[in-house]
Amino acid sequence: RTSWRPMSVAICGLMALATVSFALASLVHLGLTLPLGFLTLDDPFAGAAIPEAVIAVVLGISTAMIVLGQAKRWATALGATVFAILLTAYGLSVTLASSRTGDITYHIFVLALLLVIMVFLLLPAGRRSLTRP
Repeated sequence: RTSWRPMSVAICGLMALATVSFALASLVHLGLTLPLGFLTLDDPFAGAAIPEAVIAVVLGISTAMIVLGQAKRWATALGATVFAILLTAYGLSVTLASSRTGDITYHIFVLALLLVIMVFLLLPAGRRSLTRP
């Protein structure tokens, strides 16, 4: 089982946040409009919907492995995070050539979030929190 130390809680929580973020971004790119008070997210761009959904699924599976205390949870979390970083960096490189400031801002935010997760995973305390029973 996962030992719920502050570091494992932080890693799991941030991975869950990233998972939800990618899932919502995928839905918005599929055409869903999300009213958020004074701001409305409306950005149909089908080309990004599938990659974001795939990232959400990969991160979601890894987050579930942490919650369920699976044996390879640290390695899976690290692999999923690296996968998400690479695809997000590619997505950022594509959006930088456009005038889609919302997409650029989102990619920078989620890339920073993923980098924080990776740093936590690579810290000795992060690795210990997900490799010890």
